[in-house]
Amino acid sequence: MDAASLEMPTTNTGIELNAELREAAAEEAAKHDVSAALHRSDHLLGYMLSVDPNPALVVRGYILSGSASARQVVSLVEDLGLADRSFRLMEFAAGYGRVTRHLKSMLPRALYFAADIHPEACAFLSDEMGVVARLSSADPESCDVGDGYDLVFATSFFSHIPDVSFGRWLRVLYDSLAPGGYLMFTTHGAAVIDSAPDFWNGLLVGGAGYGYHPFSDQADLPVEEYGTALTLPNYVSAQISAHLPGARLMSFTSGAGTPSLEDEWVVAKPAQASPGSAG
Repeated sequence: MDAASLEMPTTNTGIELNAELREAAAEEAAKHDVSAALHRSDHLLGYMLSVDPNPALVVRGYILSGSASARQVVSLVEDLGLADRSFRLMEFAAGYGRVTRHLKSMLPRALYFAADIHPEACAFLSDEMGVVARLSSADPESCDVGDGYDLVFATSFFSHIPDVSFGRWLRVLYDSLAPGGYLMFTTHGAAVIDSAPDFWNGLLVGGAGYGYHPFSDQADLPVEEYGTALTLPNYVSAQISAHLPGARLMSFTSGAGTPSLEDEWVVAKPAQASPGSAG
């Protein structure tokens, strides 16, 4: 993401899913043997179409990038030793199936659940992608997406979350894990700074390693709740320590050299409750 692209989106009144878009989606989806279904209320796709003059190329990139993100999760599942057994998987902030359409077939043994804040997205995920979809909420403490998950992942969610709710959302997802479960999430870390140094460095305040800009591609969500966040490793590590009792940092992978430039964090929940884990 560069500074020039950080323009406030207009309210998404619906994507015109014309023949050109549908044909491009069908062609790209066929390469991956996944659903070509699109939704007119997909805010991410709508924003991508608003800033790129080639709609067919955008749709192809949308589906292709979903495949890349899905492969990232598959690699993690294999590393964690979950791939060879049935396990409960939650995709948080799943949107309209950019990743889901790929990952569901890549992980056939997963009991696949997904959650999103948009009711239309949940219906789409259920009807078109064939997963159990659960409605999220704007308030972390009011969010109930179930529990007992062996792996919860949230890609490109914490890269949008303000400081006031960052740790609270971490706790919600951590609490939804089964004992011994894993949480994977991605953030805008140091790797994004080189893409637009003046913009990103301008966000940082003090030495906390955090900055926030009131912008996102989700035009219907209040920018004070969902914007663009820069979170350096010292900030994220402090949030994990403060909000996730007993959590063990399994891995940190810099986003440098990846298409998204987002850092990947994986934390493990202890198999047994640690002292002081209540509350």
